[in-house]
Amino acid sequence: MQTYLHRARRGSVRLERDVATELEPAAALYLFANNRDARLRYVEIAARHLGDAIGDLPANAPVFWVTLINREHAVREDEAGAFQIKRLHRWAHRLLRGCNYVGMVEAALFTNLDVVAAGYKRTVSWHCHLHVWGVSEEVIAEICTKANTRYRTLVPGVTVAHYRPVTYAEACERAFYMHKGQISEYRVWQRRRVSMDDDTGVITIVGTGRFSQGKRPMRPGDMARMCRVFAGRTLDRLAFAGGAGRKVLDAIRVEALGPRREQDHREAARRASQEALRHAHRSAAARKLIPHRLGSRR
Repeated sequence: MQTYLHRARRGSVRLERDVATELEPAAALYLFANNRDARLRYVEIAARHLGDAIGDLPANAPVFWVTLINREHAVREDEAGAFQIKRLHRWAHRLLRGCNYVGMVEAALFTNLDVVAAGYKRTVSWHCHLHVWGVSEEVIAEICTKANTRYRTLVPGVTVAHYRPVTYAEACERAFYMHKGQISEYRVWQRRRVSMDDDTGVITIVGTGRFSQGKRPMRPGDMARMCRVFAGRTLDRLAFAGGAGRKVLDAIRVEALGPRREQDHREAARRASQEALRHAHRSAAARKLIPHRLGSRR
């Protein structure tokens, strides 16, 4: 995408300066969600801490990979940048009360939502992926069933909540997936079936009213547009946790934010040193003026 932005061809998407700055390697220590280096470093830290937490569980303790999607968190692309992530956090916390989990919020760009009569084509669906443990499969299945009964997704036929048990190796692999960032766009198509008219015998293909979704690599222009959606958002704030997962997320944040804190401390020390030096210069200048003033009085 950097090549796309630097070429600045006519009609291409041009990012505002503050958004473009988030993509620069030097900005990685701030954990901007738009920053590739930040994501690579954060996912390495997150995968290691999640792996340690899951590895410490009893051998027969189940771990689940859970995805949660809600129509209420799908918004027009031009409004997605103003979406309040805490809404999604609160909803997931309510659903998973009593579970241990670490989750990450992501956004899926749909580019042809008009086929489901949404009223507009380009839509961002905010959703989350989570590692969940500390409950049985019966409990997590009941949680998902209740969510699927009570809520709806934007695409008919796509479930709100789904889960699958994962092994230790799969859980570590999924940790990389949940932090992948915006690399795909999603498109929707209606499922169809063959219908034959009983009177005429004419065979036609008709829609079923249910839909499927697929994805393809995101084009550079759409990647740039999604940078605007994620502008100002940081990985440590997109992440959330509950139960024993809070301790895991705290450890992830402490390590991930370490370089920024070190830089902040160095910057604070530099400013303090400069201020002390200026104060010393002012004091020295004042001492030189005192004899001159006394002499002028004589």
